[in-house]
Amino acid sequence: DALLGDIDNNTWSTHLTVGIGNHSVTAAYQRVNGNTPFDYISQGDSVYLDNSQQYSDFNGPNERSWKLKYAYDFTGAGMPGLTSALSYSRGTVDLTKADPDSAGYSSWYSADGRNAKHWERDIDLQYVVQSGHAKDLAVRLQWATNRGGNGYGAIDSDTDEYRVIIDYPVNVF
Repeated sequence: DALLGDIDNNTWSTHLTVGIGNHSVTAAYQRVNGNTPFDYISQGDSVYLDNSQQYSDFNGPNERSWKLKYAYDFTGAGMPGLTSALSYSRGTVDLTKADPDSAGYSSWYSADGRNAKHWERDIDLQYVVQSGHAKDLAVRLQWATNRGGNGYGAIDSDTDEYRVIIDYPVNVF
């Protein structure tokens, strides 16, 4: 409905994953063409883009970003249920093109934001119980570090974010 103002972008992303045994490596590229960010479609807080990370979605106006990710499944080391991932993403965005008078997107504007850069590093470790009464209980530890410069600080401050996520599916039927 464009409730925050005119929407001016088309966005695409692509990735390639190569797996060998319990190892996988992913390379991704993402591009936002236009002077508004790729916005969230509903009231939720997620977008589905290849470079969407724990803290940043790399969805800024005119943003170009890439990501490298390494993942390992410890089943091959005799520890089924334990997985890990390490990723690094980097984006360059032109915040001078955003409309400073827009009702919803003015916070994206920065006069110093030509070629603003930011990066994020994510570490993820998860264990899923394989049997017994706690079967399928998952404990996940996540750590994200996000840093920005060249005017990007107007959008997000430097952040270190730690999460502990416990997931226990319950069958109600």
